[in-house]
Amino acid sequence: MDKKKLTQTLVIVFIFILSFTSFAIAKEDVELKIHLRQEEFHVAEPVVVKLEIVNEGNKEIQLHQPGLANQTLRFWIQTKEGSREQYKLNYIVETIPLLALAPGAIFRSEEFILFNRTKNILAFPQEGEYTLRVEYLGYISVASPPPAEILIKIISNTASDKEWEEFFKKKETMDFLNQYSRDPAVGGRLENLIKKYPKSTFASYGRFYLAHQEALEYQNKLPNFEKAVELMKAVDIKGFQLQPEALFYLAQWDWQLARAEEAFAYLDRLIQGFSDMPLAQNAAALKENWSSQKPPQPPKKAIPVEGKIKKEIEKTLKKYFDAFYKADREGCLVQLDENFMYNEVLNKEAMAEELKEDFEKLAAQEGPLRVSWESEGWQMLEGVPAVNVNISYFVNNNLLSSSRVYMEFVQRDKSWFLKSLNSSGQSLLQSPPSKESLPGL
Repeated sequence: MDKKKLTQTLVIVFIFILSFTSFAIAKEDVELKIHLRQEEFHVAEPVVVKLEIVNEGNKEIQLHQPGLANQTLRFWIQTKEGSREQYKLNYIVETIPLLALAPGAIFRSEEFILFNRTKNILAFPQEGEYTLRVEYLGYISVASPPPAEILIKIISNTASDKEWEEFFKKKETMDFLNQYSRDPAVGGRLENLIKKYPKSTFASYGRFYLAHQEALEYQNKLPNFEKAVELMKAVDIKGFQLQPEALFYLAQWDWQLARAEEAFAYLDRLIQGFSDMPLAQNAAALKENWSSQKPPQPPKKAIPVEGKIKKEIEKTLKKYFDAFYKADREGCLVQLDENFMYNEVLNKEAMAEELKEDFEKLAAQEGPLRVSWESEGWQMLEGVPAVNVNISYFVNNNLLSSSRVYMEFVQRDKSWFLKSLNSSGQSLLQSPPSKESLPGL
């Protein structure tokens, strides 16, 4: 081989080696992957994004847990025309777990995209093709993975489903579904849509959301797990996007109803049928936890309290709170004496000491004192009437403190007496926190 050809050969080999080395150096240690639960989505249908962080290297890495809520992920939604909008949640999780990912290990999570809270519109407001770009922003012990992109196809709704679309476009609907609102009118519209279009795909979403409303406890409403299970069973459908979540909640609610066998069966179906989902890992952990426990006692069934009984009990409440309003400690203790005859739970000495402390704080206040109380959430639980009492103290017409007390009563000799008392919320005379310390304000 002459000198010229040898030189050309060496140059080619050198270029090949250099190219190979550059490729090896450029290869990422961590890869971010994204997938979708469905190939296409209707307008106003939630888009579930499956995320994976894969350790492609040969060493363990550390990273902050990826997620929209803790702001370690950033989502960009771009239309076919090129306009781009960042998708954000309307809350933040401040504590971010630090994860260790072994070589070859995969961290999986999922995010739901539906409503753009920045603009109060749907994240995908019309049919068309959108590009979702996901960036990882959190701490990581190696170079951050490059952003990942995926095409999302949004299709139009049928004429009948347009009503569903209009319903889900409204901010008040989203407030209701996210439990920021208890507006019964929104719940009523949702129920009417389910009745009107029971076979619509959106009807399954509607039942899913209503089931959660039934399982909630707030103000004068107890959780109705029986109704929640009935609604959620109707969305346990193969191919329904939220079927894994339906199985998970069915397990939880059956457990609350002391139906352990049914609860474990739902967990097993979730673990076996959706093994690649993070929810399956949660189900496995829940199953292990429950295996060493007994299910809770089924919740008591509540019925309304008759008006006559309510009036009689309110006489007992008025006597006590009138004495409290006057800062009449002895008067309060007299009322307690009457009630303690039928109560083995309450500690009279401890309550007397609390009253003393409260009245001393009241005496130290300057200006006219006003106390208001109202009863709500009356219900009969297995023959025992119960009520929530909200108490507010005002000095110079400014709120000094508030409290909420749950009371149960027992009848003796045609009179009603206190059976149990549980206080929640702020201590009666504890100063409310400053506005600056309240989250979200």
